[in-house]
Amino acid sequence: MFVDDEGDISRTWIGANEAATHIKSHFFDRHAAQKCLVQRAAASLIATRCRRMKFVARRPNAYRPDRDNCAISHEFWERFEINNLRSVENWIAGDFGLSYGDVNTLIFGAEFCFEDVQSIIPQKRPAVAGIGDKPAQPDRGSPLSEADAKRFASAIISGWPDASQDWAHEKALLFFPDRAISRDKFRAIFRAIQGPKNRGKPTKM
Repeated sequence: MFVDDEGDISRTWIGANEAATHIKSHFFDRHAAQKCLVQRAAASLIATRCRRMKFVARRPNAYRPDRDNCAISHEFWERFEINNLRSVENWIAGDFGLSYGDVNTLIFGAEFCFEDVQSIIPQKRPAVAGIGDKPAQPDRGSPLSEADAKRFASAIISGWPDASQDWAHEKALLFFPDRAISRDKFRAIFRAIQGPKNRGKPTKM
């Protein structure tokens, strides 16, 4: 636990790699988890800080002094996400670099607020049930329309071509919390749009 810039010790800080590992099981792969962290930091939904922030001026009049144990602004993450071709990252060490304007900004030992990272993980509602009763299920309202199911399945396949049917169904439940989504029907729609996973591979002779 580290004290932040305002002297608040109520926050718990974890390394970048630990933050990605903490939420990875809720995403298709590690890259998706890392992207979510960057997007939320850019939106000021996750507080971040670093051990050192170094500025390398490319022009004499662009000099800025380095900073230690400081907060990372959401503007840095915004530019980092947009200029991904001009940025570098090392999630294990928590080191990030960005070339923007007349200055190269280097972040060393980035840390993420654990409480903010934890808020990404969907919280399960406690089941209220009597003895011998089945756990109460959340009221999801009317069923998801076939058109919406097809649009969502197409979006998932566009972003994650190799996604499994069960994983896509879980994401649909999270994306449409107020709709009932039949597992079998959604799997059938997803399977029809996705087609065989080995499509495009040459046939063995």
